[in-house]
Amino acid sequence: MWLCVLGPVQAWADGRSVDVGPPQQRAVLALLLARAGEEVPLAELIDALWPAGPPASAAGSLHGYASRLRRVLEPDRPVRAPSRWIERVSRGYRLVADADEVDLLWFRRRVAQARASAVAADTIAAYVDALEVWRGPVAAGLDVAVRSHPVFRALESEYAEVLADAADAALDAGLTRDVLPFLQRQAALEPLDEPLQARLVRTLAAEGRRGPALALYRSVRDRLVDELGIEPGPELRSAHEDVLHSDGAERGTVPAQLPAALATFTGRGAELAAIDAAVDTAVAVAVRGMGGVGKTALAVRWAHSVAARYPDGQLYVDLRGFDENESPVDPGEALRAFLDALGVPPSSVPDGLDAQASLYRSLLAGRRMLVVLDDAGDARQVAPLLPGASGCTAVVTSRDPLAELVAAGAVASVALDAFTPEASREFLRGRLGTTRVAAEPEAADRIVARSGRLPLALAIVAARAALNSTFPLSALADELESDVGLDAFTVPGLRGDLRAVFTSSYRTLRPETAALFRRMAAHPGPDLGLPAAVAMAGAPEPVVRRGLRELVAANLLTELRPGRFVYHDLLREYALELGGAEDDGFVGALDYYLHTAIETRQVLAPARPLDRLMDRPPGLARHDFADADAVVAWYEIERTALLEIVRAAERRCLDAYVCQLSAALSMVQHMSGRWRDWMVQAELALLSAARQHDAWWMAHAHHRLSIGLSELSRPAEAVDHSREAARLFAAVGDTGWQAMAQVGVAAALSLAGRPEAALEEDRRAIELHRAIGDRAGEAYSENNMGWRLSLNPETLDDAATHYWRAAMLFAGTADRFGEASVLANLAQLHRRREEWTAALRCNERALGLFAQIHGGLEAAQAHHEHGICWWNLGSAENARDSWNRALTLVQDADQPAAEQLRTELRALLARPVQSAYRFPTRVLSYAPRVLLASTEE
Repeated sequence: MWLCVLGPVQAWADGRSVDVGPPQQRAVLALLLARAGEEVPLAELIDALWPAGPPASAAGSLHGYASRLRRVLEPDRPVRAPSRWIERVSRGYRLVADADEVDLLWFRRRVAQARASAVAADTIAAYVDALEVWRGPVAAGLDVAVRSHPVFRALESEYAEVLADAADAALDAGLTRDVLPFLQRQAALEPLDEPLQARLVRTLAAEGRRGPALALYRSVRDRLVDELGIEPGPELRSAHEDVLHSDGAERGTVPAQLPAALATFTGRGAELAAIDAAVDTAVAVAVRGMGGVGKTALAVRWAHSVAARYPDGQLYVDLRGFDENESPVDPGEALRAFLDALGVPPSSVPDGLDAQASLYRSLLAGRRMLVVLDDAGDARQVAPLLPGASGCTAVVTSRDPLAELVAAGAVASVALDAFTPEASREFLRGRLGTTRVAAEPEAADRIVARSGRLPLALAIVAARAALNSTFPLSALADELESDVGLDAFTVPGLRGDLRAVFTSSYRTLRPETAALFRRMAAHPGPDLGLPAAVAMAGAPEPVVRRGLRELVAANLLTELRPGRFVYHDLLREYALELGGAEDDGFVGALDYYLHTAIETRQVLAPARPLDRLMDRPPGLARHDFADADAVVAWYEIERTALLEIVRAAERRCLDAYVCQLSAALSMVQHMSGRWRDWMVQAELALLSAARQHDAWWMAHAHHRLSIGLSELSRPAEAVDHSREAARLFAAVGDTGWQAMAQVGVAAALSLAGRPEAALEEDRRAIELHRAIGDRAGEAYSENNMGWRLSLNPETLDDAATHYWRAAMLFAGTADRFGEASVLANLAQLHRRREEWTAALRCNERALGLFAQIHGGLEAAQAHHEHGICWWNLGSAENARDSWNRALTLVQDADQPAAEQLRTELRALLARPVQSAYRFPTRVLSYAPRVLLASTEE
């Protein structure tokens, strides 16, 4: 474990950042680290955390923070075991650690070694080691009031004293090169510290940089006069005089061109570590990501954190590769600027890009320099500016993947995504203050969600909030949510607002790719696959593939996993703003999902095709599912998109699509046990059918609602919907569907505890099916009636008669689901009569058929029955295998019957294999119930 307080408060374990908790908990850790090895009284901790006055619960809160910090630092520590890190002492707490575990202790150890060494080179090396562990202001990231505590101010003074000692020792020994970057960094933070500036003047001169030393003196003097109205003191004047009268010549130029780092930089610990790791393997690292994701902030932050590793300087250029208002920087222009920064006179710069690049690399050879190439447009801009020397490093930011350079091994790549939710909140706290954000956490979360966790969007919103500091955040959140498109992220006079940033990427697209970007945005699901994209584009698949690759390369689309693509929320809004053909794209998506759903039905129930459906549009590709497992796998991938597209179609009043798509999906939803999906789409279908005044589709929706309600154990409502379905089907003269609706009535009545009424409805359904010659419908009704008769031990023979009638009818229909269901019911009947071998034979045939159609809950129930038979035959191993198969099939099903079966199966699998238990012959309440399948279309 490595603990840090000299900069942001952090903990590292095995090279990975460890979350040490919320701000006040981090403040406790910071105070303990600042006084590592010493007792920190409770009163001091309370005063530091609550400078305006502690709450009554302050002591309890502190004990809680200490307890949670122990768990963070020692996750494997046994309960009640003494803490390795944080000790409770008489008056407070003490942090116990070695110098190899805390940056402050390491710093002090190396300082002590520096002061004790008699060898100048060793002294300077030890000082440099010590100074390198300082990564910024002490306890950076904590509340300003906490950071103003005397213990932290004392550490800052300690650092300044050590830096002064290091500079003096380096000047005395003539070894100033490695100390110079630390002086420059601190001098930028303390521009009016005359002793510090005097040391920097002397050090620059000692490095042969007389001109910059004199320029620095003039800058500091002007600032002292302008801001304080005083002339420089004797120490700074003396340093100036010494430089004026020295004969030293300029040895070379050490540029320091990095822009200022963000004072409120947030998170990105993993990405900073990724850049560190990539630097070990490549001369250049590309930070890539969409516009507004914070690439420049990350690159500059990392560059500042490692500047001391590059004592020969830092070069920076904004290449303007995606600037909306200015042309990209020519690489030759950037090279000439770098050569000028390296002290090459204009007259010595050769002609031609290749010659300039050669001179540039020659100058970098043997040096340790950092080069930041910001906002690169493509590999052509970047390649001439990359250093060739192994001691130098380049960091490139770009929306382009720079694939040529990555493929050639010249550049390593680090992807940057939007903030995490917590990093987004931390960003707001940094910009708006912890108190303001903590006062309205729900509003802050709404702002984060509306901003899509994109740093630029959050920065724009934070700027609006800062300009209206008296406004509640909830008012700003309301305004954001009411604004349409990207208007919420537009600030008058802001050059780089979100729309401009997105436009600069969009304008690089080919026309056909731009059209694809707009059309696919109409897809309402969280992500989409290639087939849906092809349907939405209305273009050949190879063209769409190429366009998708181009959009991913431009960071306008993300490939979530192979073949699945997703928009960032704000990029989707931008694409919809562009308008054009998005409605055509939406209809293309509907066509794809509707006709693919029809294909799933053809695989799962080929004997019972759907009717009243639209014709397949010409050119629409087929899915060609291999089997039932492939159907269910497709549905599980697309299920969220399918729910959203039906909702969106209903909102757009595309009622025919709503009715037909919800009906076409019902079989795969049944097979996969997704009954809540079924209910949502059936309810939307009823709304659409009612809006069309289409009695047949209204009846159909009522019928499916009845089935879903029965599966979700809501029989009273199911009875109402099934009776209304039967009435409407009768009114439009559809006897076949009327018979199916009667089966739904029977199912609901049976669940409601009215078996006699249910049997009467079964008889009515059988009569209707026979009247129109519907063998499959009659078979389902016979099977259902048999199952209901099997509930009564007195009518088992009658049940068997109906089962055999159903089996004979199914034999002529090629309906695998129906045949499997009646076989499973017969197996249960044999099991009740303790005819174990006959039961096993029936079940094996049923399971073979269920395997072909992904039988879902019904197949799981058959496996359960199979296990019961094996157990009673004395084969515990076969029984457990059957029960495990059953449990796998219902693991994700979301209806009460599935939950009941899961509970029973877990209990059975927990039973000792030596148990002599014999299963009763009763009918199981979760036995296969074909009655619901029979009401399928």
